[in-house]
Amino acid sequence: MLREAGYAARAGQIIDASFVTVSRQPMRRKERECVNQGEVPTAWQDQPAQRRRKDMSARWVKKNGQSHFGYRNHIKNLLN
Repeated sequence: MLREAGYAARAGQIIDASFVTVSRQPMRRKERECVNQGEVPTAWQDQPAQRRRKDMSARWVKKNGQSHFGYRNHIKNLLN
């Protein structure tokens, strides 16, 4: 169906990238620096509720000029 429409899928090429959005919780500059280094900020260590609210592995990305915060969900073509 894709070939008939004039599209050619190649091996390993990303066909579609969608995003799984998560809630945005603002962080202070020092907290963000710690998270970017893979560490847990000291202010969060004694507050388990604070650690649950903050998603430390989600990132900002842009698609079609719109900013999204969350995770990328890719569909790839595995055909040769």
